[in-house]
Amino acid sequence: MLPRTVLLMLHVDQILDQEKCTDSGYKTLENSDKPLFFKDLSKVFQCFKGFSASNTIFIEEEPYKALLNPDNTGVFPLSYDPSDTKDNLLDPEGEFCSYLDGLANSSDVQAYIKEHPFGQPMIDSSHLDWSYYRRVSNIVS
Repeated sequence: MLPRTVLLMLHVDQILDQEKCTDSGYKTLENSDKPLFFKDLSKVFQCFKGFSASNTIFIEEEPYKALLNPDNTGVFPLSYDPSDTKDNLLDPEGEFCSYLDGLANSSDVQAYIKEHPFGQPMIDSSHLDWSYYRRVSNIVS
């Protein structure tokens, strides 16, 4: 068995709070009053030397926030609902924890995420709103 990969998993909001996120100057498509912010992993890598796209996973409920990040570095589960007794997202025996275990046993985060998609898909050229998100992300990058 391969040695487990050391993964950087942290609450990115601790490092990339709204002040440190990249403000696109646009609003989200879901809510015309909500600013569209991106969470740029390169800012996290500046704080944690030795971590990169190959050993870091970005977990976020809103895939658009990862548009400035390298492909296959994000996983986008649906929001956990503690009032839903059938929601097992945080169950240690559940699908997500099993996914994270598989990820920790992989040698490359990006390759694992690409080969084993989980949750909502990343926003790419196959996404219905790709033209909007591509335009906005190109403006800020």
